Amino acid sequence: MIEQVKTTIEKHQLIKPGDHIVIGVSGGPDSMALLHLLLRLRSTWHLSIEALHVHHGLRGDAADGDLAYVKRFCEAYDVPCHFFKEDIRRIAEQSGTSIEEAGRNVRYHHLEAVRSAVGADSIAVAHHMNDVVETFFINLFRGAGIDGLAAIAYRREPYIIRPLLDVSRQNIEAYCAANGIDPRYDETNQQDIYYRNGVRQKLIPYIKTTFDPNIEQKIYRTTQLFKEEKRFWQNHTRQLSERYVKKFNGGIGIALTHFEALETAEKRHLLRQMIADVRGDVRNLPAMRIDAMIELKEAGKRIDIDDQWLMIRNAETIEILMRSMFDANKDEIVPCIETELLTMTADAQYNRKDCEIIVDADCIVGNLEVRHRKPGDRFSPLGMSGTKKLKDFLIDLKVPQYRRDKLWLVCDAEKIIWIPEYRMSDRVKVTKNTEKLMIIRI
Repeated sequence: MIEQVKTTIEKHQLIKPGDHIVIGVSGGPDSMALLHLLLRLRSTWHLSIEALHVHHGLRGDAADGDLAYVKRFCEAYDVPCHFFKEDIRRIAEQSGTSIEEAGRNVRYHHLEAVRSAVGADSIAVAHHMNDVVETFFINLFRGAGIDGLAAIAYRREPYIIRPLLDVSRQNIEAYCAANGIDPRYDETNQQDIYYRNGVRQKLIPYIKTTFDPNIEQKIYRTTQLFKEEKRFWQNHTRQLSERYVKKFNGGIGIALTHFEALETAEKRHLLRQMIADVRGDVRNLPAMRIDAMIELKEAGKRIDIDDQWLMIRNAETIEILMRSMFDANKDEIVPCIETELLTMTADAQYNRKDCEIIVDADCIVGNLEVRHRKPGDRFSPLGMSGTKKLKDFLIDLKVPQYRRDKLWLVCDAEKIIWIPEYRMSDRVKVTKNTEKLMIIRI
């Protein structure tokens, strides 16, 4: 088994010599086999290894025994170990999640906190081949696409690695027996109380008995094919994103001309990527929600992603935005204005930066201020003689309705000087008669 694990590590570049690794250790056969295997590689690969155990507060004396067992093992093998006790049932109730999900969230929270504190390169967890098969069925029943049917990844960026993913539960238990490891067993894994346990205890045995005794190996091979498809789409989608997607303050967007030219599968993957880029992940995002976004055709309509993010189709763009972009302007921080005076000759060596303009200082009347638009505002866009209603100017630029009231305007005592990100005023432009320059920054 150790040769299989070494092959997995090398093929997927999970560990390199000299790495510092934090291992999640429950005391069960999977995590104990992982810890034991990496300890066998510790000296030859010059690894630094630490363990982490979370007492979930759910199984009374049995959980106390798990903690004591892990502590004894780590002391015997000179492995630093971090122990945490949590009331998972209470955390689940407070967060409105299942006990299973709350436990997983707490474990990963502590793993990442310890990794960061000790400066480790990665976090190793003990998912194996049977977990892959179970996850495949769970995601299949949820209506998942390629990403979900690829099941569990060998690496979850940026730090999670899974060296046992090509090893079966049967081989793990055989490894423990052959190496004198007497792991702890969580009796709840044999009870039909969690969704995953139902797949493990009922569905898979039924399929093996009724249809195919080798179903686990075949599903595992299928997930490997989906992993290859996933890698292709990740690379292709990244290229599409780099070419067409633009980020802005509070969201991300793509021009409709580019989006509508894509195939449906490309749209689906690109939307998921856009959401992940701003939200951090696409967990709990049903495929039907993505399809609804693709099918949305009316400008101004929106679809909620979660309680923080939404998707809106504008006249010329599709955008993923923070819901707060639609809230009334409250508790917002008004940008500060910075100004700098220059002579006309100095401007010859001056390179203008983002978020600033150069104007004729003598055209500025009174003090500068930053504000939102008001009814009746008029503007003289650079290159245009006379003035235009600000509302009409923004409509011509296809600025979405929700964003118009959020725009900051730089004004003097008489007029709008500048609409950052869009246009400065023609009435303050530098001409051949300009003597003094003013740089305005926000």
